[in-house]
Amino acid sequence: MVISFFKKAFRAESDKPNTAAPDKESVSGAQVNGQADPQGFVEFVVKQLVDEPEQVTIETNDDEEQCLIEVRCAKPDMGKVIGKNGKTVDAIRALATSAGKRIDKRVRVEILD
Repeated sequence: MVISFFKKAFRAESDKPNTAAPDKESVSGAQVNGQADPQGFVEFVVKQLVDEPEQVTIETNDDEEQCLIEVRCAKPDMGKVIGKNGKTVDAIRALATSAGKRIDKRVRVEILD
């Protein structure tokens, strides 16, 4: 499931199928209207990591060239999102930045208390 999500999120333009109606998964997570969706990606990954996914909130401040994604979750789940020495959040940031490059935006991910 996760691998297929990544394949859809980072698929090259030439690899995309020509379908008239997008499927439910591509609209809610990896892509919106055929474009990479960094916010959907971050939300999907964070909700998969935590014990209480209903307490995860994602806020996006979006302008023409930058997208700031703010993640809030329950205190006990903060360690899971950040990871040992910050490695998990660094990986999330790297992948979100990669998704943002597909839509020509700079993406920043911040974990808030």
